[in-house]
Amino acid sequence: MNIHVDEKLLIHLESLAKLELKPKERQKLMKDIAKILDYMSLIDEVDVSEYEEMFTPVEDNLDLRTDEQMTFEHTDDLVALFPDREDKQLKVPKIY
Repeated sequence: MNIHVDEKLLIHLESLAKLELKPKERQKLMKDIAKILDYMSLIDEVDVSEYEEMFTPVEDNLDLRTDEQMTFEHTDDLVALFPDREDKQLKVPKIY
């Protein structure tokens, strides 16, 4: 893995993340991302061919509880704590 981190890439990442970085922040982030990618390339060099792939680290079949609908007695108290609501629904900011 050899990805060159430059200002063009960082501006693209800023756009995807909907961020606006100051030039000083951008320079620091470029260095941090480069260090992370260098470390990942180091990990990529490790020979793991003798190990079997794992899809989950837990090999046991876990006994999960069944989902059961339960009545909550203090609904009005909980709704009163909502910072912004419409009727009994919690209003949250839109996610883009």
